[in-house]
Amino acid sequence: MPGRVVSRRFIGREPELARFGAAIAAAAAGTATSIVVAGTAGVGVSRFLDEGLARVAASPAAPLVLRGRAH
Repeated sequence: MPGRVVSRRFIGREPELARFGAAIAAAAAGTATSIVVAGTAGVGVSRFLDEGLARVAASPAAPLVLRGRAH
């Protein structure tokens, strides 16, 4: 069985990433904000969050973001 291939390059979901970034920016500015990201196993929810948070962290005034995970 071949191994899993993972790319560092994130392709697609630009509108969703823009909404994610806007919600994080609103929360950093003091506006109460909720983000719900849902999907079945294997559709890329964790990868989406990783990409969104990496983009937020790369901004000049990156807010502190805490992320929890259940196993």
